[in-house]
Parts: sequence; structure tokens; C-alpha cells
Amino acid sequence: MKMNVDADLIAICQEIIKDEEEAMIPSDDLLNAGPYVGGYETIENAFCFSVRQDQEYWFQITLDEAKEIAEGRLSEVEIRPAE
Repeated sequence: MKMNVDADLIAICQEIIKDEEEAMIPSDDLLNAGPYVGGYETIENAFCFSVRQDQEYWFQITLDEAKEIAEGRLSEVEIRPAE
């Protein structure tokens, strides 16, 4: 399922690229804005998030995808219902 990128996710991605070293510290709640809670997961080599809409969903983005979102080149991300 696809989710449109919004201003909160763009802000998180801008924070990621502003200080990549700090953003890539393993955490499950370092990066938060609006309905998003997440952080960097070393095993996945990606930023993993939960987002609550009508229910809770999970998604992950790579550093390259975060850069694309921050620059406005990626407008959707793949999400899945939380298990």
C-alpha cells in the first residue's frame, strides 16, 4: 500500500540529511514529527517508522530515499499494517 509523503515526513528526512551521523544512531524513537515515530535500525540498514492513520502502519526508508523525499523527488512510500 502506498502513502503520500507529507510535510512531517519531509521535515524528518531533512533532519536526517542535515546530520546523517546523528540520525544513524540506532534507535526506535529518535525521529518524530506529527504521526511518525521511528529511528535507524542497523539490521535493516534503514530508517524504520510507525505511523498512525486509521490504524497503525509500518514502513522503512533508506538514506537515499530520505534524501529523495527531502529534495521532493520521492512523493510516496510503501507502508504495511503493523503486526
